[in-house]
Amino acid sequence: MARGDGGRPRDGRREPAAAPFNLLKDAGRFAGSPEPQTTAAAGYAAPSYVIAVNGAIFAQGPKFVHNNTDYGGAAGALHADVKALVDKLKDPTHRRYGIEFHTLEITAGSGTGTVRTINGISHYPPFTMFSAPIPPQLSFNCHVLVRSGSIGLPPGSGSQSALHVDGVRHTVAQQILPADGWRQVTRLFTRSGPLFEGYDNILHGIFATPGTEFLLAAPVLTPGIIPMSPGMYYGVVPSLEAWR
Repeated sequence: MARGDGGRPRDGRREPAAAPFNLLKDAGRFAGSPEPQTTAAAGYAAPSYVIAVNGAIFAQGPKFVHNNTDYGGAAGALHADVKALVDKLKDPTHRRYGIEFHTLEITAGSGTGTVRTINGISHYPPFTMFSAPIPPQLSFNCHVLVRSGSIGLPPGSGSQSALHVDGVRHTVAQQILPADGWRQVTRLFTRSGPLFEGYDNILHGIFATPGTEFLLAAPVLTPGIIPMSPGMYYGVVPSLEAWR
């Protein structure tokens, strides 16, 4: 039955007109590939599609626990950092249960390749992705928490890599610091065929100062443009692998 409110939930936030699916085989849950077919994400597995550069180091970060004790369950407490993310993404009535996911802890190395200057500070990519073919319209979404140091987000060039932070479009570079807490980083790509190489291994557009430590959670790579507006958040978006 169609909703008479045009799909708008009671708290006023917009919902996407169509649900995206995740091209990442592990759905950004960091729990193995293909994605687990249950709510559980028992074991951490480093993703193959995230490649450390400039001397960065990857490690297992804290995970979201289904039926967690923080919200009345019996399966264990949430790490404070994960609890902060869940509190941001979910209504208080929907924080106990959910699809489990691990976070990825990234520590930027001392390398200085591919510099971006943001707020007068040099930032460098701590990771790249595959140079696999991508469609001319594409969306990338993730959540980052800077524990120390600085993350820089170039604005992109027009619609070719439009930057949104927490659903808000930015046309100038953004810096994320520890005091900012969790931030949703979204890149929406619309490219013209004659001006499109067909790949982009830094499509996430996340740069960091040497030694920066941050958490990466729930990355999503999906064809087409996902709807964005202030306060519109995406958590774990499932892969097709979970249903095959």
